[in-house]
Amino acid sequence: VVTLSPRSPESDPLESSDILITDMPPKFDPRKLGMDISRLVETCRLLALTTDDYDGNALQVLKDNMSNATFAVGRGSDALEYRALMFLARLSSTALLQYKIKPVEAYERVAQLNKENAFPGQSWTTAQLQLGEMQSLQAVSGIAFGHAKKWEEDAKNERSTGTTAFFKIREQSCPKEYTEILDEEGLV
Repeated sequence: VVTLSPRSPESDPLESSDILITDMPPKFDPRKLGMDISRLVETCRLLALTTDDYDGNALQVLKDNMSNATFAVGRGSDALEYRALMFLARLSSTALLQYKIKPVEAYERVAQLNKENAFPGQSWTTAQLQLGEMQSLQAVSGIAFGHAKKWEEDAKNERSTGTTAFFKIREQSCPKEYTEILDEEGLV
């Protein structure tokens, strides 16, 4: 859930829904955005889980909850939180790369369509949706990456005082043989 401030708080509704209130597309500062990404992070915790998590009991926790339809991987160690946030940042950044244009180009495209009075129309609606998707992915990536970097900095400070944490992110996919245990135990 994202909470955005109104673009024009003093704006009143127009007499017709066929007329734009403003010709400027939505623009926001992701640093000032209130966003609840907790459900996304829960999913990313599952994807970032290692056998060492939950004091080495990660597989048992998963097995115990196989039939639990509402199960979500809860907060674990600092290392798991870091990996989950980095996974979310990478996932949303990669999704953003699937678009053939950059967010600034999508913004300019919407602004141009607004100036051309393309509202309402399929191209205007498509451009608005694409811009919204791109802005959302950009915000999620930035927020997740910012929090992950904070976890990493805190861990470096802890390590300098003698405490260590396992903060490691794979640069490549897991080898297939690492997932064979899931097939053997009927988890896939």
